[in-house]
Amino acid sequence: MQADSNPMVAKYGSKLSWVAAKRVGSSVALKARAVRYSPFTGSGGYVKWTQAKVLVQKRVGTAWKTVKSVRTDSKGVATARVSGAKRSWRLVTADSSSVWGKATSARER
Repeated sequence: MQADSNPMVAKYGSKLSWVAAKRVGSSVALKARAVRYSPFTGSGGYVKWTQAKVLVQKRVGTAWKTVKSVRTDSKGVATARVSGAKRSWRLVTADSSSVWGKATSARER
């Protein structure tokens, strides 16, 4: 029997939830917590997603434009500060080789 040249790769789910989105003057502070599923936590569950790449996006018309990229800290929290007029913002985790990315809901600030 010939070995399969296309091995199966498992990718796990993630969650990204708002911690804060606050405007102070002309800047906006955005903060969200990222967790990823891990089958290696006893019966399986979500764990902090540290050093995850997070994209900061603003809505331009009907599209989303990335304006900044940050990484989550040791607690799985991404923090970003952006400047500009009032608009809709969201944070998005990028897909990795083993985890599907996720986006927060939009917040207008």
